[in-house]
Amino acid sequence: MNAGEGQQHPWLRRYTLLGASALTVMAGATISPTIPAMQDHFSAVADVALLTRLVLTIPGLFIALFSLLAGAVVDRFGRKRLLILTTLLYALSGMAGLVLDDLLLILVSRALLGVAVAGVMTSATTLIGDYFQGPARDRFMGLQAAFMGFGGVVFLLAGGWLGDWHWRGPFAIYGLALLLIPGMLWGLYEPPQHRPGDSGAAPVPPLPRWRVAGIYASALLGMLAFYMVPVQIPHRLRELGVGMGLMMPNFSLWLMGFTPMPLRGRVIGGLTTAIFIGQFASPLVVTPLLTVTDIAGTLLYTGFGALALGALILLGVSVGRWRRRG
Repeated sequence: MNAGEGQQHPWLRRYTLLGASALTVMAGATISPTIPAMQDHFSAVADVALLTRLVLTIPGLFIALFSLLAGAVVDRFGRKRLLILTTLLYALSGMAGLVLDDLLLILVSRALLGVAVAGVMTSATTLIGDYFQGPARDRFMGLQAAFMGFGGVVFLLAGGWLGDWHWRGPFAIYGLALLLIPGMLWGLYEPPQHRPGDSGAAPVPPLPRWRVAGIYASALLGMLAFYMVPVQIPHRLRELGVGMGLMMPNFSLWLMGFTPMPLRGRVIGGLTTAIFIGQFASPLVVTPLLTVTDIAGTLLYTGFGALALGALILLGVSVGRWRRRG
């Protein structure tokens, strides 16, 4: 299908990209309610408590490890192709828990799920940056963040309902990803400015690496702080969800505002890595702090760290503007 054919289905393109975005939060939330029952089923396995918790967390680690590679693949071979392939991998690896009766094999399938999410998240977000410009991009990125949050709640509830039936039930939800494949085939198109292997493209302007690094650091620290909420203080989640709603779309929008299209996939892949490293590292960083202070003190120190990083970024932006004017 060429670009013209894909552009004839704007509504299908929008809903497909939103659905693909929801897959990223669906990766972990879906099976969360079934972990205790899974632990009971594999009670004879050594270290079952640790291994069943890794079933929930290991996708995040592999998302972080493979997002940079996914970004390079997106820029080299195309966005749409990777999105379709990783969506298929997502469905197959996610549903593997329906039939696998070996906890280690389930862990392998969850690692593959993380690889799939890295490809889906990177390619879908890069396509959003390619398809939309200016205020339209801002609105769609906000809609994407809202859709991801809403999807996380829906899939968590669905996982709990199916988990009451059987601990394997929530794994069936991953099959919903297959419903997005027709929309990807007929509603999406490879941006005409990005042709894989096109050697006649114009030279790529230099990337402001310090600015990219600042956004990555903000994303990592932001996710590290945010994951203190569900892990450490669930009762305050409602009071603190607002900051994340503003923070997540702005990371992607800021990067897309100055990143050349040939480098966009790699840069978004790096952002995905920073986000999921922050998620994975949150309990590892916070737990030692809790041994020397309480939750309030930990939040205070994290807030000061975020404030200091924000001040450094603001200073860097101001210096950059001053140099351009001079």
